[in-house]
Amino acid sequence: MARQEADAVADRLLGVGSGAAESVETVLRRFEAYLAARAFAVQLVQRLREQDPAVTPALLWLDQRLAAQGTTADEIVREEHQRQGAMNVTGCAM
Repeated sequence: MARQEADAVADRLLGVGSGAAESVETVLRRFEAYLAARAFAVQLVQRLREQDPAVTPALLWLDQRLAAQGTTADEIVREEHQRQGAMNVTGCAM
C-alpha cells in the first residue's frame, strides 16, 4: 500500500497523467506521516531521483524529513534492497 501511495505522490509531483505537476508544498505536506513507512520513502526516492530539477525541492524535503529520523535516502534504499534480497534468498530456500 505504501508503495502505491508513493507512486501516486510521485505522479502528482511529476505531472504524470494530469499533464501539470503540482507544487511540492501542496503534495508533500499531507504525506509527512507516511515517511515512517520505509517502503513509502524508498519508492518516492527511487521515483524522484534522476528526474527534472524542478522536483529537486521534493527530494530536499524528503532528505530533511529522513535526517530528522536519523537516516538518509541512500541508507533507506540500501536497507530496503538488503531486506528484499534476504526475502528472496529465504523464499528460494523453501
